[in-house]
Amino acid sequence: MPEESFPRSPIRIKDTLARLPYMWNEGGGDSSGPQHSFSGSREAHGKRLLKQLRKVSEETEVLHATSLADDYLAEKGFLLTFIIDPRFKSQLQTLDSVTGGIELLNVKQFTGPDDRLLTEATVFVAHGSLSYFVKRLTKYRDEEKSKEFVDPIEQIGQATLSSLWTSDQTLPDKESPVWWEVWLRRGRTEETRGNNIEAVEAECQRLNLRLKKDKLHLPEHTIILLEAKRAELAGAFGILNCVAELRSPACAILAHPPARSGSSPTTSTLASPAAPPTGAPSVCVLDTGVNRAHPLLSTICLEEDCDSWDPDWTNADDDGHGTEMCGLAAYGDLRVVRAQEAEAQASHWIESVKLRRFRRTLPGEEGSTFPLLKNNFEMAGIWRF
Repeated sequence: MPEESFPRSPIRIKDTLARLPYMWNEGGGDSSGPQHSFSGSREAHGKRLLKQLRKVSEETEVLHATSLADDYLAEKGFLLTFIIDPRFKSQLQTLDSVTGGIELLNVKQFTGPDDRLLTEATVFVAHGSLSYFVKRLTKYRDEEKSKEFVDPIEQIGQATLSSLWTSDQTLPDKESPVWWEVWLRRGRTEETRGNNIEAVEAECQRLNLRLKKDKLHLPEHTIILLEAKRAELAGAFGILNCVAELRSPACAILAHPPARSGSSPTTSTLASPAAPPTGAPSVCVLDTGVNRAHPLLSTICLEEDCDSWDPDWTNADDDGHGTEMCGLAAYGDLRVVRAQEAEAQASHWIESVKLRRFRRTLPGEEGSTFPLLKNNFEMAGIWRF
């Protein structure tokens, strides 16, 4: 390729966002779902659900009046939970209409008090859009389309912190502050995404909650990290109004490993690995560059195999993250090597393309951890210079 064509991005990314309809993550079975066989009184069932819906509406109005300032930027709405029969999973699509102000946030299954498997769907309903559900419930007895929608619903309630929690770990119950991985709703447009972010930032400042500046923007969510007690977050309605999911941050431990004695391998032993065999494959790491002078990388990451997106940049890693990812790609967790008293051995070569430049900050009092939104690697601290 002619030299004058550079710089160019190694990866072609479309500058467009597309929202996809909700898809159940379990395969098999007939996508049309089972036939409806409601045996109770539809009139009584509809009235009960309508009463539950109106109760949540009234309670939320009170929360808005007491919790949100007049200059609150985000779109106000209701956070509802729908408890439904999981056999009717095809009906979940009817709980998602972003353009209509209805946004399906998350779906999870649980075992009810009678040992039945149930599905809980958490939904954001913008102000003015509650009529979508009110009409369905009002017409439930006589309209066939409404019957298909309402029959599987067993209960409608107000979402709680546990409704938004989607990690496999137990919901934190510590009285001391903990870090939360917060998935914010994008909303209808990029403008509503920005309003949600600004609203959450303002609420964190007002409530004196720590919020990391770094953000990850996905097509339908913005992911942030904030520190709060469980009770503080549960009462922060101005924040929860913008939340789709809450998760436990995955952390890579960057603290230096404890000193070892006896027959354990020394740092110098790990610092003299053998080069990969001839003909070994290469792994290209697209990150913040690489500091190939590191003794564990110098023999497996050659200078001619390092590049940067912008020719004005150096190939060096000014953040540390790219070097760490190169190390993980080459050796995995070096603590395993230490425990087995084995020699570090890379099975492939490392290449590096520097795509970004930034200086990260680490949460925690001593800067000992760095939350990763996708990975849950734990690595030895010898990667840091």
